[in-house]
Amino acid sequence: MRKVALPLITAYPIASINRRRNYNMFPLCKKMLTGLSAGLFAAASLAASSAAMAWEPYKPVEFIIMAGQGGGADQMARLMQSIIEKHDLSPQPFIPINKPGGSGAEALRYLQDKAGD
Repeated sequence: MRKVALPLITAYPIASINRRRNYNMFPLCKKMLTGLSAGLFAAASLAASSAAMAWEPYKPVEFIIMAGQGGGADQMARLMQSIIEKHDLSPQPFIPINKPGGSGAEALRYLQDKAGD
């Protein structure tokens, strides 16, 4: 079977297609997106910083770890605990508590039972 080249038939003249192809809105969209994201980030950081400064724990803080002892999540929580204690970031101690089982269901159940704490 022989291949036959078909002529290009369009509803628009080729010149207008080329003009549309060369018109690029990406720089304008990029500037708008950058400005919008910077504004949202600034607003979120101001709101978060004022809320974070107002809260202080009044009793020991429990880190609930949804994995067994010695795993990656446990090591990360204990590393964060040591950093918090080393730099005196909290007036109350941070206590890591392991709740393995149920792919995190046990930890979630424990958190739900402690709601409002």
